[in-house]
Amino acid sequence: MREVRVGRGSPHGGVLLDISWIKERLPNAADHIRKKLSSMYHQFKQLADIDITKEPMEVGPTTHYIMGGIREVDGIAQAALAPFERGGQGDAEGPYHVQHDLQTMMQDLVGIVRRASAR
Repeated sequence: MREVRVGRGSPHGGVLLDISWIKERLPNAADHIRKKLSSMYHQFKQLADIDITKEPMEVGPTTHYIMGGIREVDGIAQAALAPFERGGQGDAEGPYHVQHDLQTMMQDLVGIVRRASAR
């Protein structure tokens, strides 16, 4: 998202993601990509005639907000959800409003930062 905001995005408001670098590190890289990212490979091939094993794909920034969970130790999940169980008391916001605001804030302010050294 940061790249798009500073004007380095693609013409459609996304960014180009290139995973073909894996060829330098993994034998049979194309087969590996087709296996691990099968739906992505087929979508880009069928819809845009782009082979992601060989060329960059245009992607849009997105928010991933379901990437884990809470293990149930001493009612932690119940305590976290308690404010939403009260419903309609005072000026309390509903869970969908809170989720929308959180998603918007994460999209606008957080994002994902990657470094080449983390590969």
